[in-house]
This record gives sequence, C-alpha cells and structure tokens, in this order.
Amino acid sequence: MFLDLEAVYAKGRDEIIVRDTNFGGNSNPVRLNPYWNQINVYTNQGSSRYKAFIASLNGQLKRGDLVTASLTIGSKKNISDDFSPVFPYGYPSDPANIDGEWGRSRNDERVRLVLSGVFHLPWNMIVAPIYEYGSGQPWNHRLGYDFNGDGKNSDRPEGVTRNSEHGPLYRNLSLRITKTFVFGAGRLDVIVEGFNVFNTVNYDVTSVDAAEFFAGPTLANPAAAYVPNPNFGNYRATLNPREIQLGLRYHW
Repeated sequence: MFLDLEAVYAKGRDEIIVRDTNFGGNSNPVRLNPYWNQINVYTNQGSSRYKAFIASLNGQLKRGDLVTASLTIGSKKNISDDFSPVFPYGYPSDPANIDGEWGRSRNDERVRLVLSGVFHLPWNMIVAPIYEYGSGQPWNHRLGYDFNGDGKNSDRPEGVTRNSEHGPLYRNLSLRITKTFVFGAGRLDVIVEGFNVFNTVNYDVTSVDAAEFFAGPTLANPAAAYVPNPNFGNYRATLNPREIQLGLRYHW
C-alpha cells in the first residue's frame, strides 16, 4: 500500500474578465459618457487562488485485488469564472467594484472523495466498484432584477458575496461485474455495468432558480415593493438516474 500526501497552492493574476467601463457604479449610477450606453471591455483585472490538501492511497491486496482512494479538501476563489459570461446574469454586480466580485469559484468543491477497487471473487467473477462523494458546488444568489440600472440582471443583495450559496451534495456508486465462462481455448465475458446503482437523486446545481425576487426597489425607485420568487433556491433538474447496461466479450 502506498500513501501519498500533497499540498497545493496556486495563485493567478491578470486573468481576463468583462466589465462595463461606462457605468459609474452603485454609488454613481450614471453613464460616464452619456452618448454611449454599455461599453463592455475585456480587462486583465481578474485574479484567483486555489488551496488544496490531497491524500491518495493505492495498493494491491491478496489475490491481486486493487484498491484506490483519493481525498481532496480544497478551496478555490476568484474574481470571475468566465471571460465570455452569459448575458445578463454572469456579469459583476457592480461593474465599478471589481474587488467586490471576489468569492467562491463556480466549480469550488470543499471535499471530494473517490473510492475504487477491483476484487476477484470465486466462480471466475470480478467486481469493480467506484464510489464518488462531493460536498457540493456553490451557486450565485441574485436579486433577480436590475437594481442599479446598468442593463444587466446580475445584481446581488447587499452584503451577499458572489457564489455564496452552497449547492447540493453529490453521491454516486457505479459497479462493474464480470463473469467469465471458459469454452476450450475460448473465453466469454458477461459484463454487467451499473451507474448510480442506488438511484441517488443528485440535483444539478446549474439548474437552481437563483433569483430571490421578480421585482423590487431600485436605485432609481427605492420605494418599489418587493415581489418574491416562490421558486427561489429550488432545483429544476437532476443528474443522470440509475443506468444499467449489459455486454458480451469473447476471446479466442
């Protein structure tokens, strides 16, 4: 058995982001050049940081059985996930305050565990399971309407950082069973593969309804009433359910 321990630290700077350079910000919500509307510019104001501890275990047991385990505990933060964001949701909440976009990366996952093995059983059978666990990726809590009047719908409530909401857990067990039949000089493998064997419901974090309101007070109209979104925080899709497939392989 071999145990490998690693620590990883990576820092990025001058990463490409997109921001509207013709908006004065939430403290001055006007067009700096009144003859133009949005001026979306690629800049190198982005940055990122990744920290992780990784433990891996690999080894061979009796009869040639193999086991592997990998545990990653990490944290990834950045200014922006995309230099080609989806309009109108993927832009800065306040384009004049880029530092305020510092938060969890969209693919940040604090804990990731993968266990796998290959086990030889009697009667010419081999069982190979793979189990995956993920603590969940974040999603971005949005107001749901254009609060500051910059023409985009990426505004967050005051005090809420980017990708602050914790997404659903991920759990999956896949299994491969091979039974071998010997016919003289030939050999037939009957293979059964199952994915998400326990039919665990894993919600798709990208399907979340991230808008808290349909409408509400804005900088231009602070007296407007909030119109809550009853589906806020609900997931509208799941990842793949249980799948089973059969296969035959003949050797001669």
